[in-house]
Amino acid sequence: MERVTGRATEIGYCSSVWDFCYNGGRLGSPTLVAGPQEGNFHAADEFVEIDSVIDTTSILFHLLEEITRCSGATLPADH
Repeated sequence: MERVTGRATEIGYCSSVWDFCYNGGRLGSPTLVAGPQEGNFHAADEFVEIDSVIDTTSILFHLLEEITRCSGATLPADH
């Protein structure tokens, strides 16, 4: 993430009832949760920061590109 955004990656912990808690806690699987910065989570006036949506899109693209490269597959030339 830092390579794409130029900012240090924030690492944290939260307790929740999301799916990643089930996978991480009960199954013992390391879990990564990443996404855009939001405000007023699950409220009527919930929002996301547009710049963070753009960063998240770029991070996910580069992650998929790296996974594809490591698997030996190739991406279409027009990506």
